[in-house]
Amino acid sequence: MSQAENQPGSDEVEILFPDGCVSIAGEEVSVKEFRFTAGLKAARIGRPIIEALEVMVSESPGDDELLAMSSALFEDYADPFIQLMSMATGKPLAWFDDLDDDEGNMLLHAFWGVNRHFFLKRAVKNVATREAATAAQKLQSSLKEN
Repeated sequence: MSQAENQPGSDEVEILFPDGCVSIAGEEVSVKEFRFTAGLKAARIGRPIIEALEVMVSESPGDDELLAMSSALFEDYADPFIQLMSMATGKPLAWFDDLDDDEGNMLLHAFWGVNRHFFLKRAVKNVATREAATAAQKLQSSLKEN
């Protein structure tokens, strides 16, 4: 057992910060989950991705369906995804240009595995906020009619 595994609370740290690592072209590439400051920047860069996810969430697909749709999401928003992967890996944008298709897709899926909840929770929150506002407006209109 490693020293980190012997440390009390190491499981909790892994749950709180589920960074990943993937081997790309013989190099171990760390994929970090967005923390607070990086998350603020990532939310701005990923705004079109979050908005597209809002549409998917509001149409209520199951998790499997959402993951299947994510392939189209990656293609439709390639530029923001590459910027976000650069942030998460610390690799320069030009580094991604040299990846072959299999390596790029492996890294993309590792990134999505580590950070999808970052995007999904924002999309779900935005949809819920809109739905609550709509329900409040309907209730207010209903009360005014009575």
